[in-house]
Amino acid sequence: MSQTFLLKTEPSTYSFSDLERDKRTPWDGVRNALAQRHLQSMRPGDEAFIYHSVSDKEVVGIARAIAAPRLDPTDETGKSYCVDLEPVRRLKRPVSLAEFKAADWNQFDLVRMSRLSVMPVPDDVREWILKTSEN
Repeated sequence: MSQTFLLKTEPSTYSFSDLERDKRTPWDGVRNALAQRHLQSMRPGDEAFIYHSVSDKEVVGIARAIAAPRLDPTDETGKSYCVDLEPVRRLKRPVSLAEFKAADWNQFDLVRMSRLSVMPVPDDVREWILKTSEN
């Protein structure tokens, strides 16, 4: 059974457009212990919403994990993992953080733990994101 995650990135560092251009990328540089646990639970085929943080604060696209987590080559300690992603599709329209708050998703980690960069997405939140992005 596949899972869904939300992965945050600063668009000035690496955007969903960059992922579309590159067609594949390692999602690396994650150092927070809780975010690492979530990242390490990703499996090939799992879906990931890509969220542009800092300036845009919105979910902009969907990616897919294409390999099991592996050691992150950017971590000199050798303790962190990364996962390879490919783009699936851009959302018809982005879904903003303000919309999450207005829809009262206050228990969702995106609202509750604003600094967490990798988080699971419950099925009801996933469906809401997809539906909202179509309107």
